[in-house]
Amino acid sequence: MPNEVNIYTPRYLAEVVRQAPPLHTFFRDTFFTNVKTFVTERVDIDIVKGNRRMAAFVHPKAGGQILESEGYATESYAAPLINPYDVTTADRFMTRLAGEDLYSSMTPAQRAARQLMDDYMRLNDAATRREEWMAAQVILTGQIPVKGKGVDEVISFGFTRG
Repeated sequence: MPNEVNIYTPRYLAEVVRQAPPLHTFFRDTFFTNVKTFVTERVDIDIVKGNRRMAAFVHPKAGGQILESEGYATESYAAPLINPYDVTTADRFMTRLAGEDLYSSMTPAQRAARQLMDDYMRLNDAATRREEWMAAQVILTGQIPVKGKGVDEVISFGFTRG
């Protein structure tokens, strides 16, 4: 049996992920830099109200004024999946790919490897755009509407405008 490389093995797919250029976003990369990954089904989030009050003016003989802490609340949340995928069939690689030279000598296996990289980048970009949208929703409205197939809820962080 000849040495064959299966492009769908974790070893090959890990190299696809390593070669993909990083995706940069504004809201996610600017305001959500402290990323933590959880292996549990539920995630606990401590919500601290960001009340940026100013200290009061007082007379030197009157003493200070108490600036009480507002504390925090812990919310537990089971996040839905973001799981884009694409169906790949062998007949897709029998003819040239978009952008491939008309007289290319690429084999179907080479086309499959190239398409695998393109598919990964497209699906990863879609997931990243969803994360960026979620980050923007939190910054602009204080909540994230989570609506999709089998899920319809709103994650509220208790922020109010004004």
